[in-house]
Amino acid sequence: MSTANPYQPLLDELVTTFDSGITKSLEWRKSTLESLLKVFTEPKNVQKWLDARIADLGGGEVVGISEIRTVKGEIVHALESLDEWAADRPAGLGDPTREVEGQDRRIVRPTPKGVTLTIGTWNFPINLQFVPVVDAIAAGNCCFLKPSELAPATAQLVYDMVAEYLPSNAFKVVVGGIPEITNVLALKFDHITVTGSAFVGKIVMTAAAKHLTPCTLELGGKNPTFVDKSADLELAANRMVLAKTHNAGQWCVDLDYILVDESVADEMTGCVVSAVKRILGGPDDQNPKNGIDKSQRWLNSIVNERNVERLKAMLEEDHGGKVCCC
Repeated sequence: MSTANPYQPLLDELVTTFDSGITKSLEWRKSTLESLLKVFTEPKNVQKWLDARIADLGGGEVVGISEIRTVKGEIVHALESLDEWAADRPAGLGDPTREVEGQDRRIVRPTPKGVTLTIGTWNFPINLQFVPVVDAIAAGNCCFLKPSELAPATAQLVYDMVAEYLPSNAFKVVVGGIPEITNVLALKFDHITVTGSAFVGKIVMTAAAKHLTPCTLELGGKNPTFVDKSADLELAANRMVLAKTHNAGQWCVDLDYILVDESVADEMTGCVVSAVKRILGGPDDQNPKNGIDKSQRWLNSIVNERNVERLKAMLEEDHGGKVCCC
C-alpha cells in the first residue's frame, strides 16, 4: 500500500509556481488581492458567508458581518500600502559617515518566503482564515489553506471561493479533520500561521520542527478582568457581559473571570446578574426593550455538543462557589 502523502502534488504545484517568480511581481500581488476582495464584496458572496457562518455557529448576521469587514479592511490596507511595504530601504548598518554621504549602498529588500500554510479556526472561521492569507499574498507567497473542520459549512465555502476567485496554481485548500491535517502538517512549508489552542499549537510546532519551519501562533489564554471599588460597577458589568456574549464567549481575548475589590463584591455580582438578564432577556422574553429579541437570533451557539457538555460540567463542579445566574 502506498504511503505517499496525498497532498504532496498540491504542494509541488505551489512550489513550481513560486519558483517561476510570478508571485514576486507587484502587479500579480495587487491583482490577486483585488480578486480576493471580490470574495468579500460581491453581494451574493457576502450572503453566502453569512449563511455558512450561521449554519456553523448559529446566531444572526452581526458577528459574520464583523468578520467580513475585518478581511475587507485588511485587503484594502494591503493594496494601499503594498508599494511601500515592498520597496527597498536603507539597512541602517555600517559606517554612519558613508550613510550620510549617500555612499553606503547596503539595503533591506523584502523578499517572499515561498509557500505558506494557514490553519484556520472555528470561532472566527472567516477572518482568522483569510487575514494571514492577505499578508501572504501581499508578501508575494503562494498559499495553502486548511479551514477548521468544526465549522464545516464555512470550510466548504472557503474551498469553493478560493477555487473560483484565486489562481489554482498558487492557492490550494484542504478540508477535513485529523487525517487531513496530519498529512498537511507532514509537508514542508516555508511558514505556518495557526490560530487555536495551546494544545493545537504544540502539535503544529512539533510537526514544523522537523523541517525547521518558522511559525506564527495565535493561541488562546486566560484573561482576568480587574474591578476596583472606585469603578462604575453598572457600567463595568454592562461592558463585561456584552464582551462575554460576543460570539458566545468563544474568542481568545474574552474575559474569563473577574477579580473585584472585596468591599464591592456583592454589589458587583448583583450588577452582573442584572446586566445578564437585561442583555440576554428571560426565557420567554421577546420584548427587545427588556432584552435581546430572540427572533433576531444574533447570539451565537456553542460550536458543538462536546463543548456544551464541558461548560455544563464546569457549572456542576463544586469548588465552594455559588451559581448566581443560569
